[in-house]
Amino acid sequence: MAELAMGRMEDQNHGVTREEDHTRETNHPSQLTEPVQPSTFHPPPPYYQPPLSTQMLSEAGHENVTSFVLEAETNNCGNSGFQRERWTSNVEFIASVLALNIDYGTFTVLPYSSSRYSVAFMAAFAAFYFVIGVPILYMDLSLGQFSSRGPAHIWNLCPLFRGIGVGMMVYSAIFLPAITLFSSWSLYYVVQSFSPMLPWSNCNNAWNTPTCFNSTTGGPGVQYLHKRVLQVSESSGIDDMGGLQWELVGCCAGLSVVVFFALFWGVKVLGKVFCITMSLMSVLALVLFIKAMTLPGSSDGLAYLFTLNFRADLTSKHIWLWAFLRAMFTVGMTSGLVNNLASYRHFKSSALRDSVIICSVGAVGRLLAALMMMSLTGALANTKQTSIYNVETAAGIVSAHEYIPELFPHLPASQFWSFAYFCILLLVGLNSQFVYADMIITAVVDSLPRRSRMIRIMITVVTCIATLLITLPYLAKGGVILMVLVDSYIIKVSIYILGILQFLTVGWIYGMGRLGRDIEMMTGTPPPIVIKFIWCFILPPVLLIFLVLSFIDYTAPVYIDDSRTIVYPVWAHVLGWFIALVQLAPVPVFALLALVTSSQHLFSPRPEWGPTEDSYKRQYDSQRQYNVTLTERITSIFTN
Repeated sequence: MAELAMGRMEDQNHGVTREEDHTRETNHPSQLTEPVQPSTFHPPPPYYQPPLSTQMLSEAGHENVTSFVLEAETNNCGNSGFQRERWTSNVEFIASVLALNIDYGTFTVLPYSSSRYSVAFMAAFAAFYFVIGVPILYMDLSLGQFSSRGPAHIWNLCPLFRGIGVGMMVYSAIFLPAITLFSSWSLYYVVQSFSPMLPWSNCNNAWNTPTCFNSTTGGPGVQYLHKRVLQVSESSGIDDMGGLQWELVGCCAGLSVVVFFALFWGVKVLGKVFCITMSLMSVLALVLFIKAMTLPGSSDGLAYLFTLNFRADLTSKHIWLWAFLRAMFTVGMTSGLVNNLASYRHFKSSALRDSVIICSVGAVGRLLAALMMMSLTGALANTKQTSIYNVETAAGIVSAHEYIPELFPHLPASQFWSFAYFCILLLVGLNSQFVYADMIITAVVDSLPRRSRMIRIMITVVTCIATLLITLPYLAKGGVILMVLVDSYIIKVSIYILGILQFLTVGWIYGMGRLGRDIEMMTGTPPPIVIKFIWCFILPPVLLIFLVLSFIDYTAPVYIDDSRTIVYPVWAHVLGWFIALVQLAPVPVFALLALVTSSQHLFSPRPEWGPTEDSYKRQYDSQRQYNVTLTERITSIFTN
């Protein structure tokens, strides 16, 4: 969603088929029988009580302790009465994270940012993405895989800061309706692509104005989106939202049904859905790119993408801030989404290798998206018989529905190419909806004392209906005006502050010694020293620097379309800042609750923290660390 906010910022400043057999632990006798080193083991504090086993609970009268497990699961997790479904294969997990990685910004922000700001932007993005993004993805993946829990429960590793995980969930819950809105646009265009004549083919329609003719900024594609699809011209501003655009409401309801059928049965179905959607999206993007390369002018678009742009002001903070934000969004920083997806992995899966694979494949996907979008832009410029500089679109999901569609009526089989293009955008949106909605559903299921297949189905129904209802304000005729406001504030501070708190808490309170042993217990290899150094010393100050930069030369958001500019009233900005800060509210709230209600050490992991499988949990409990000194924390960063 942040591509819209960043686009405006630029414009204002630029002008398992089987489950793993856990008896395999016998193949690693050293892990189970190796004596604990006196230097790394501390006696548990008086308040610590080891978790009860299933047998002990049954003897105590809890006969139904395992009666609520999901029917399709067979993992031996009786330790805590908690069982987690698993991906059928590692390919499904990689596809799920790539579904998060390849977002709307991949097609609507990066290509035009790279072309406008020259190769320097691409280099800055690549540096942030690989040098900082891979370690972030590695940490999130490791925490989710180790605990088999989502973000709301991962932060049992430090009870005082459990609000960090809840804040991540609040952010995702605010983000989901906006993604649903964008998906409804794409679905509407997919349906319209079956029309005998594409409705944005000319300016001879009832919704067109005289400015439509021979216009490079307000042509038929722009007017079709704003005056026919969104009908935003019937709203005078955020004070007058107008009635609902019922066609979009219908599209949104249809998407809710699709999301339900993808999620209600859990990851065994969802993993296969991701494999299908990602494969189809890649094939369609490749076909569109090949088609675009056969069109006159496509090479001009590619030249515009890779040619050095000496007009760009590379000293501007907005270039580097934009590149940093895009890289962080791409790896899902502070969203908790990777934590949730990784919680379905097998305990012994590789973490660092898969993090590198995901980022590398994602980079290839972004390159393909950039080639496709810029070759289509070059062909559009040739069709309009003008320079590519005159049809260069602004970065953002709105522009993806405005300009490029004007090319398709000029192509043979125009309906097919329009369908392929908007089907890509629809699949991107659906993948994001699946990821965000699944995290919310899983968090609720994990919090319940009983869980069954029917309970998950009911929670999925409630989540889909609630998402539809919350999206309704965006589906009003002035909904896009509200969406622009929310989009401007949703990432204003939360991504930075939650990120700083995450890396300080995991790096310095939980400690690299604990985290390193956790990762080594899973994968057999501790995290590299350079990555631990980035977690502890690089990421917190970098996030603080970019937080400060985001407030320098701050300008209040405004809504701009092809015919007017709308200035938001004061109360709208107050609403925006509330949205920005409400994501941080769980941090002090849960910290206060921990101070008031907890009799345990607030900086030490709770007894239930650790792996969910019995055998791994016993191994972990035998190696727990308590009262780690600052010297030991610092030393653990530079040693393995």
